[in-house]
Order: sequence, then C-alpha cells, then structure tokens
Amino acid sequence: MFIPAFVLEWRGNFPEKRVHDPVHGDYYTLNTNRMFEITEAYDGNPTMFFFDNPANVKDGGARLKITDESIASIIAYADTDHGSDSITLDVFPENNPLLATYELTLRKENIAYIYPVGGTTGASWLVYADMAWNMIRVLVNKDYGDLWLELNGDDLN
Repeated sequence: MFIPAFVLEWRGNFPEKRVHDPVHGDYYTLNTNRMFEITEAYDGNPTMFFFDNPANVKDGGARLKITDESIASIIAYADTDHGSDSITLDVFPENNPLLATYELTLRKENIAYIYPVGGTTGASWLVYADMAWNMIRVLVNKDYGDLWLELNGDDLN
C-alpha cells in the first residue's frame, strides 16, 4: 500500500511546495491507492496521476514522476498486505513539537503520503483525508524511517 519514492516532478496541486530538489527528488512515502495510469516516462522513470484525495471530485490530481522504482515494484507494493487497516500515532497539537502529544487513529487507506521533517527532529509530516474532502497535515512524533516501517506493518513499539 505504501511505497517510498524520490519524487522528481509533482505537476499540479502546488508543485513548488512539494519538490524542492528536482535533480535528485524529494523523499516521500506515497499511498498506492491514490495512483492511477502508471506509465514509464521517456527517461525510464515511472509517472502517474496521484490524487491527494480520490474521494473529492474537485481534486484534479497531479502528475508525478518518481525515480528508483519500477512499475513492477509499484504494483508489488500496492499488492502487499500491510497488517492492520488502521494505525495509532502520537501527534503534536497545532503541529507544535513543544506541546504534549495526543493519540490519533487513522485508517491507512485515508493516508495520502508522509515525508520527513527537515533536520534531525525525529518527527514526520503525514497528510490524510478527513470526511471525504478535507486534507489535513499533522506532525507525528516519530522518525520518518520508523513511521514508514509502522505503516508497512512492522510496528516498532
């Protein structure tokens, strides 16, 4: 369900805010249930339409190009069972790491993507769909690598 990827291009949906290094890509973990029309670009990298929230008819999607993955590996990630259907995370209120965390339980299918926080904070950003149309970004009190493992069924706690 979740695939780690270096995103080289994110066309649409405010691309200037999503890819800061177009040469090497920015690291994301993407939910494969938001990927459609996966093809291979002229340079051999997979491209696809990616919808932050496929349940929202106003979300026109974005065209992504990723590197270091093949179409076959994307399909393999999509077909992999990732354990439970939900995940409980410690989240900072108001995305403020100085405040005490609270627990947030999400269905994995509602998570759009995660990405690391700059620096060595030990926290990660997670974006999910709430109530079919509202996209919410939360600051999770978990290192990006550990969060990736937990999303993929390897709970470290």
